[in-house]
Amino acid sequence: MPDKYKRASIYITLPDGTKKQLIFTGRTQKEADAKKAKAKAEYEAGLLVVNGKTTFAAWVEEWLATYKQHKVTDSTYKEIRGILDRVYLQQIGAVRLCDLRLIHLQRCLNSLNGYSKSYIHRAYIYAKSCLDKAVDNDLITKSPARGLEEPQGTEGSRRALTAEEISLFVATMDKHKRGSFFGVMLACGLRPGEARALTIYNVDKVTRSINVTSAVQNNSRKIKQPKTSAGIRTIPVPDWFWGRLLSTVEGAEKSGCPYLWPNAKGEPMDEQRYTKSWHSYLREMDIAAGAKLYRNKIIVHAIAQDLTPYNLRHTYCTNLAEMGVDLKTAQYLMGHSDIRMTADIYTHVTDNMVNTARDKINSMRNNG
Repeated sequence: MPDKYKRASIYITLPDGTKKQLIFTGRTQKEADAKKAKAKAEYEAGLLVVNGKTTFAAWVEEWLATYKQHKVTDSTYKEIRGILDRVYLQQIGAVRLCDLRLIHLQRCLNSLNGYSKSYIHRAYIYAKSCLDKAVDNDLITKSPARGLEEPQGTEGSRRALTAEEISLFVATMDKHKRGSFFGVMLACGLRPGEARALTIYNVDKVTRSINVTSAVQNNSRKIKQPKTSAGIRTIPVPDWFWGRLLSTVEGAEKSGCPYLWPNAKGEPMDEQRYTKSWHSYLREMDIAAGAKLYRNKIIVHAIAQDLTPYNLRHTYCTNLAEMGVDLKTAQYLMGHSDIRMTADIYTHVTDNMVNTARDKINSMRNNG
């Protein structure tokens, strides 16, 4: 009985150099040829088999799945993916590996000038590691990351927000679903885990303060006691934030759920939801600052991409220093068990502190 299907085939070269025949069938020769043409186009574009014609974005996906996923923690995996996407892929992800050059990568990395040294170094290391593996797999003969130079960065990743960033942050607060959640970190210097664990019972409406008694354990929704007794503290809520916090408390009381920022099941937010909410918040800030969009995707950022929720806590401590709050009180409000941790932030003299000192010095001269 004759075969009722028509066939068409192509030969492809696998990454190890061996040849393989791919056979396509169809009820008509036209259908089989169409399948062959589609596969050939995908192969030449580097999509069917990973090779030198594979795009940088496609290779990053392959590298992450093969060498990072299930080998690093979820938070580290998400960080690597996020940095590579924001720094490189949004600009040069469509470039084929065989066409990728040092200048492409250097331009992307140069856009981070002024970011924290830690963030810049991670962006440098992740790109280098990814492309070194492309060489190891014989996809390219030489890594385009060879010779890549790190631009000038700022000391420390947990910097304070600039005045412009604070203005954007506060303007976004009332527009975002989790605005008051991130707002409490800036207003009261809470750690992310402490904010996630807050309930209506932690807020004292009479004294307008927050009693911090617990925190959500990392990578879980489990509530734990602070590592040290210093974590248990009472923090006054500033007037500019009290109305927002009170509104959140009243909403939680009406819902019958004690947590101020719960998930859909009435439990504390998990790490994934908290991280997604932060990226969403940054996106809103970015757009408000004038970021350029293409098909609803940001292609040119208007704000620094190294901001993390811990920058809000760092800003709170810096503000305490600028307002003249003594070091011992700041240590208590921050929940630091070691005063040296607080002092490290206090020693980062800000422009405002310098200007205040200048005014005082000038006043002394005038009085003299």
